Amino acid sequence: MKNTKKKLINQSLVVKSSFTGSNITKYSGLNIVAKYMNRQNIVKIFGKSFPTVWYNATKFGVNQEGAERGFNTTKKGAKSYHPLLIFVSEMKLLYHIWFRTGSAYTANGIVDFLKEVKASLPKNITKVFFRADSGFFSGGLFDLLESLN
Repeated sequence: MKNTKKKLINQSLVVKSSFTGSNITKYSGLNIVAKYMNRQNIVKIFGKSFPTVWYNATKFGVNQEGAERGFNTTKKGAKSYHPLLIFVSEMKLLYHIWFRTGSAYTANGIVDFLKEVKASLPKNITKVFFRADSGFFSGGLFDLLESLN
């Protein structure tokens, strides 16, 4: 019991901090909390209890699956994607996405993509605002939109 008490006394460190109006970051003081957690070895304790594998999300390979040479204004001739995206603007949410090859034409696969989106929408959603540029101008798309009202 005495050894445990000594360990607890030695572990409790005093964290000194002061707040002024300058140098306030978007993290709202989380840096101080992170320093405290590191000093108390809380991060290591959780790391042992919940082991995770860290990956670097910024490293990409040169052979990206599905990427092909397409229209790329900043890196001419580079491999790229031409994605189709669906957003829920009220919630600022990306609802659905298809990554197509960079050489795909704008309207390629739009009908199947929208059928997939319609099938996944909750039944209580009856009205959807659809917006697209002139590259999507095709008879198949208009037929689908009219059938969906």
